[in-house]
Amino acid sequence: MSQATFFETQTDASRGKAEIVSKYTAAWANIIAPHARRRGQPVGYLDFFAGQGRYDDNSESTPLLLLRRVIDKPNLHDVFRAHFNDANPQAAARLEVEIERLPGVSCLRYRPQVFNETIGPETASAVLARNFPPTLFYVDPRGYKGLTRGLIQGALRHWGCEIIFFFNFNRVNAGVTNECVAERIDELFGGDEADELRARVAELHGYDREQAVMDQLEASIRQDRSLFVQRFTFLDRRGCRISHHLVHVTKNPIGHRIMTDVMANASTWCRDGVPSFRCGPEPEETLLDVVSPLESLKRDLMTYFAGQSPTFGDLYDRHSPGRRFTQANYRETIRELESEGRLTIPDVPGRKRRSGTLPNWVVVVFPATPGTLTPAPPARGLFD
Repeated sequence: MSQATFFETQTDASRGKAEIVSKYTAAWANIIAPHARRRGQPVGYLDFFAGQGRYDDNSESTPLLLLRRVIDKPNLHDVFRAHFNDANPQAAARLEVEIERLPGVSCLRYRPQVFNETIGPETASAVLARNFPPTLFYVDPRGYKGLTRGLIQGALRHWGCEIIFFFNFNRVNAGVTNECVAERIDELFGGDEADELRARVAELHGYDREQAVMDQLEASIRQDRSLFVQRFTFLDRRGCRISHHLVHVTKNPIGHRIMTDVMANASTWCRDGVPSFRCGPEPEETLLDVVSPLESLKRDLMTYFAGQSPTFGDLYDRHSPGRRFTQANYRETIRELESEGRLTIPDVPGRKRRSGTLPNWVVVVFPATPGTLTPAPPARGLFD
């Protein structure tokens, strides 16, 4: 699809993507700004494939939506620094004009900068060679050229840095076993890992193949590092096939919590109060949907934390990554398990919680085996 055709009309997927990225970036910047100021650093935003800023139907794309949110937060005016890039010179020039026309943009200490550079494998080397202030990297190629494992890992090297990228599952899925694009697949997953993936998906189809590709992508990102990965799925217009994933990677559990809530709110449908983390029509209920998602979460928690006594905050941070449940879903599930007598929440001397609430510091005691409650541990020392 050409640049001109792509920007004729904003699709539901493009609108949802722009809302997620702009809303999260503003929230992330708001939290990290005080820490950056103490370090004498700006809060950066770097968009490698920014586009022209506005669709021909007058809808605003990510750069303008994001800047509007930043302009609406006076506490970010002196610290937020945005860099936008697009390889198409006409798109870059139009974006620059659109930014200049944006009401209130002059109040920003750092004027948004627009560049016209080609993004390729060498970009990862440039990112790795530079020291960045806390920066949110956004990578949204129309295919997957320019999105490499080196770029993702380089973007996460420094304090406060995170990355959001648009993963074109359709194109990657077709390219995994295509020798003509083997080099690009190697750049994305890593050479040895890409070979493992090719062997693994050779006989897989449908959901199993999708899961194999996404599992390998996450494994190539993590590389034994403590990272939180969350993704939002975009379906094709018929709602029957995966088109893209929007993937967020952070080292900070707070960032993960915020993005999970942002993606949950962007979901086009929910089931039993559990957001789908999808943009697309709701599928018809099948036999696999007879069990409520929250009932499945109950069973999983009882097994995962058997014999353990985590705080609620620790429970959420350990269990939620990669799963499509919000903190509200976890709180509802824990309260129900408590009311059913399947776990206990002991009182903690000196700390009180309002009836029905579950603050992050509260301790949740799981039995060693389902149906058997273990004695509550002594309260003293739990917060030492």
